[in-house]
Amino acid sequence: MRINTHTADNKAIVLLADGVLIGVLSELQDECHGDDQGKWAIETAFGVQEEPIPATFASPSEAADWISTRSVGVAFDLGDQVPELR
Repeated sequence: MRINTHTADNKAIVLLADGVLIGVLSELQDECHGDDQGKWAIETAFGVQEEPIPATFASPSEAADWISTRSVGVAFDLGDQVPELR
């Protein structure tokens, strides 16, 4: 899915747990991110109580696991399920 960030960071993954939105991840593609370019960030996380969200993650699977473990108490395994966007 694509999101409107007004930057090159428009590649996103929407995370659902049992049909409920728990978070949105985006790939940092804009050059302004320097060494973090190509990493993943959490745009929003629902159900995560008063815990600082790490700035970046090496993969969407790591970010999804972080959200789901804190939101619903179970790890969310993306595996190789990162969709290609055109």
